[in-house]
Amino acid sequence: MCQVAIYLVDLEYKFALTGKVAIVTGAGRSIGRGIALGFAEAGADVVLSGLPIKPCKLVSYWLLEKYLADSMCVDSHSWIS
Repeated sequence: MCQVAIYLVDLEYKFALTGKVAIVTGAGRSIGRGIALGFAEAGADVVLSGLPIKPCKLVSYWLLEKYLADSMCVDSHSWIS
C-alpha cells in the first residue's frame, strides 16, 4: 500500500505543469474542455480558444473556481481572414 502512494506522488511530480502555459483549441466542448481541465489540474495556466467564445469563457470560470488556474479566452474569429 505504501509503495502505491509513493508511486502516485512520483507521477504527480513528473507530470506537474506548474509555471507552464498550455494552449487548447476547441476548449469550449467535449475533448478540448477535458484537456483544458487536465492541464489546469496539473498546474498549468491555460489559453482557451474555440468557436463560439461563450463556452470557452465558461470553461475559464471553471478553471479559476476549481483549480485556481489563470486562463484567458481567445476569439478564434480574429484568426480567420
